[in-house]
Order: sequence, then C-alpha cells, then structure tokens
Amino acid sequence: MHNRRLTALKLMIITLFLLQVTGAYAVGAFFANKSEQSEVYSPGVRAFIHRDGVREDLILQIGFAGNASEFAWVVPVPSKPIVQAIDQAVFSELQNIFNPRILPPTQLGASPQPVEEKIPDPVSFIQAEIIPPMQPHSIGTWLVANGYQFSDQARQLIENYIKRGWYFIALKVKTTPQAEPRWLQPLWITFSSQRASFPALLSTLNSKPMMVQLYVATTVAVKAPGFVEVSTTGSPLGTKYKKGEMPNFFHVVTKDRILTELRATVDPKSINADIVIVPKE
Repeated sequence: MHNRRLTALKLMIITLFLLQVTGAYAVGAFFANKSEQSEVYSPGVRAFIHRDGVREDLILQIGFAGNASEFAWVVPVPSKPIVQAIDQAVFSELQNIFNPRILPPTQLGASPQPVEEKIPDPVSFIQAEIIPPMQPHSIGTWLVANGYQFSDQARQLIENYIKRGWYFIALKVKTTPQAEPRWLQPLWITFSSQRASFPALLSTLNSKPMMVQLYVATTVAVKAPGFVEVSTTGSPLGTKYKKGEMPNFFHVVTKDRILTELRATVDPKSINADIVIVPKE
C-alpha cells in the first residue's frame, strides 16, 4: 500500500508539472525596460547542478511570459563565474537517463536510444555581462544605466548579495511579446562554492508561483527543503549510454555520480533564503 501511495504521489507531481509548465522556467530575477511600463515574469525553472569538490556547474533553462519586449535577466553566484551557452538538449538527455525507453526482449543487448523531446528553438540573448559586487560597478548601477525598472525591494535583495561578495550575471533580452511562455537559451555557469546552493532569493521579485525541476549530480543522493524527490538513479557512466548519445551531459559530468531529480512549486512570497542542497538522510 505504501508503494502504491508513493507511486501515485509521484504521478500526481509529474502530471501537475506537465499541466502547469509549458516550456517556461526561471531563477534569479527579470527586470523590464522602464520605458515600456511592461511586465515580465517566470512560471518556473529547470536546472542541472553538478558538484565536483568546491566546483559547481549550474545549467539553467529559463522561460518567460508577459508583455515586455525588452528586459534583463540577473542571476547571482557566490564567486566569479565562467558563463557559456549549452544546448537545451541536455535536459532531454537527463529525462532519458531517468526514464529510459523500455526495449523489447529482442533488443535487450542494444544501447538505449534517447527519445527526442520536441522543444521550440530558444530565444537568444543579445548581451551577457559579469558584474562584480563592488561599487560603483554593481548590478544596481548597471540596471539603472541600462534603463531597467529597479524597485526598492530589488535594491535590498541585491545589497544582501553584494555584502556577501557575490557576483552577478546580467543578460539583455529583446523579443516580440507572445501569449505563450517561451524558453531562453540555457546557460552553463561554473563557479566555486563551499556548498551546493540554488540562488533563489531574487526570485521573490517574481509576480507568480514558479514550478521548479532540479537535477543534481553529486557523490550521494540529495534533498532540498520544500522539494519532493521524484527519482534517484546511479551514474550513467555505468550504463550502456555512450558519449555520442548523451554529448551534452557527458560534457559536464565526467566522473561517477548519483543523480537526483527534485521538484517543487515555489511561492515567491515564501522565499526567505537561497535553497541549500544537502545529502539525503
């Protein structure tokens, strides 16, 4: 009976996620161009965190909705980052690792083949900058100088990060408003951090609840407050998957790792700190 209830719970979470998230996620915060008096928000985020010692690789696939045609996306990180783009297929690869296609008996000796996920092409950034925490070149100065809305609440949250010496990744986006939420180009952010964290505090500026899908690759299974574990699996390096079949995943992960998938619906009003990921008990 317990197993049946657990399975039903997992199915309910997956169904809720599929119904509410139509290719749109977020972390950090959006800042619309103040000349437009428009709105931009995120229905959620999907992310992939890989830990190797104090090195953290954070891959973010963010979506957006609203009537803004120009806005900035700001993501805080605890140390100076390396930022690059990565193919959004990495999330399709992760999905196939957790839910591989079941092979017929006649094909059991064959390698699992990834199932292609049909996702529209993402919207690209027109500019990405790394902003250090010190004045007069802080992210607040950058936002004001570039004409973005910057509230007192945003200033207080950003000052919290600046006092801790955090850096900021600032990205400019220009697009044509549409009714449907859309993806932005995924970011691969690498930085040093003593603990695995998910920078969520700025998300309190979001105007609506967010769905969060979080994949974590570490030496142990993990958990996070407010998140439900959907699945945990062993290292793909020990499976029949080949690097040519999972090129993006194996570009990030090169050692044996336990993979955990966590999901949550996050109310911005309930966020009072960044999300810290800890070993599962």
